Amino acid sequence: MKKKVVLALGIIALLTSISFVVFDLTKNKKNKEVYITEYELSNNDTIQMKTYGTSLEKQQSETHDRFYSTYDKTTTYTLKDDEFKIVERVLPNEDLFVFIKWVNNGSKQEEERIELSLNYETNQMTMSNFDQYEVEHEHDSTFGVDTTTYPVGLFSFEHLDQHRDIMLSKNYVSRKLTKQYEDGTESFIRELLQEYNQSSLMHNDDSVSLSFEMTSSNGEISENWLMVSDQELFEEEEELAKWIELSNKEYQDVNTWYVADGVYSKIPWSIEPFAEMGYGKSVLRFKEDTAANRYRVQNERYYYNLLVNSLVSYANYPKNEDSVYETHYTSTWLKDEYGTKAPYVDTRHNEMSAIYIDQISELLSLEDVDNQLIQYADYLLKQEELENVLYVPDDNGYFILDYYDYDTETQLTHTSLNHALGGMNLLFDVHLDTSEEKYYEVANQIRKAIKATEDDWIRDDHDLWYEINTDFAYTGRDYPLLTLRDLLDAEYYWQTIHQTDEHIFSKLVRSKMKYLQNNEVELDEEIREKLKKANYDLP
Repeated sequence: MKKKVVLALGIIALLTSISFVVFDLTKNKKNKEVYITEYELSNNDTIQMKTYGTSLEKQQSETHDRFYSTYDKTTTYTLKDDEFKIVERVLPNEDLFVFIKWVNNGSKQEEERIELSLNYETNQMTMSNFDQYEVEHEHDSTFGVDTTTYPVGLFSFEHLDQHRDIMLSKNYVSRKLTKQYEDGTESFIRELLQEYNQSSLMHNDDSVSLSFEMTSSNGEISENWLMVSDQELFEEEEELAKWIELSNKEYQDVNTWYVADGVYSKIPWSIEPFAEMGYGKSVLRFKEDTAANRYRVQNERYYYNLLVNSLVSYANYPKNEDSVYETHYTSTWLKDEYGTKAPYVDTRHNEMSAIYIDQISELLSLEDVDNQLIQYADYLLKQEELENVLYVPDDNGYFILDYYDYDTETQLTHTSLNHALGGMNLLFDVHLDTSEEKYYEVANQIRKAIKATEDDWIRDDHDLWYEINTDFAYTGRDYPLLTLRDLLDAEYYWQTIHQTDEHIFSKLVRSKMKYLQNNEVELDEEIREKLKKANYDLP
């Protein structure tokens, strides 16, 4: 397994063994005049940008305080008709997360390039290559194939008492696809055209130049990111090796395509406009669960930076008038079934995002600037007023529906059992934090609705149905373990609030457990812990 390449000056030829694409930095592209533009980072490092035929013209540079003790410096250039932008995010520890975006508005169809480089005096350079495992990116029945991969690698430069770590991304080339609707709304995604690794290392006497190339043609958007620190991003080599392994083997759970205003991730095929390589900004994928799990084990600087950046991405992402996140790409499944189109509200995405923001803010000892958990709880309180609920007869409470479209022409959707439980648990949690009865009252309406329909949720094979529709028809098969976690959390919240050992959903829990045992589905440690916490006998 290839792990790390250590270079002393004069041994640059070793780079051919670590899958670099090396390009000629001295060649004049088609005999065009060469222009050099320099951008100085906040740490005094310089990014040198080489263009051919036309120079980058600086338009403006603005600095804005963001959130969580970060600030962004945004510098915009023009390149003929193109826009070139650098967003330098300064994190609380003074590390930099740098996002580079090139929007090609030119009329030429030929491929164009911008070459960027950082130069360092160094007597030793270490490169930890992420290309270490042969992992097939398999086809998923919902998402297709996610072709994005890990960063190029982690570069470390040493000179006397100076240190510099740089994590460098691949180059993501895409185009924006938009579907306009008659009411003025729109659905938009990115179609990923190519992921490039066009990087090189060049040395001259006692210095090294780390260079990378951005590629673009007419109508395309080319993006890169890099993280820069004067400290080690990973203090422990074993932890870095673990992260490289996770980045390879658990690629569906580890983000790669970072931009200044979020993360692009693979989205389902059932989208409009359609693209086989369709990517979008799903707030659920702003979460850095894998990094958070590793940070709890080993609080490496790289994980901290990813987690802070995820909070900033949430804070920067626009919310609607009800202070909730909207989905901006249309699901053709929702559109065909209910008429729902972008933008719309996905309750589970908002719930899980709010919980994540609350947990990570606490983990990093940072104040939740938006108090998103309460904002989302307040949104759930409005659902009856918005008529986005399904009442259970005989005053037995109501279900909040999974999706909400502000277009009054759309039909009401459905309620998934895990969505209902998740929203109820969040309201119970906020009630415990605030002691405000209004959150308990709505949570109890959902509890009553689930309790009144408890028998109907159970399938013949003891598994649970996935959803209840507005005609009270039950359809779909439940997740293997997700809803069971929600049920056990609900038991714990109820017992905590009422100081009791009483179970409120024992029929559902025991039926699901029987189904899992009959089908030899192994319980993970988290489920076992939750069973114990909710006063159930372990199987």
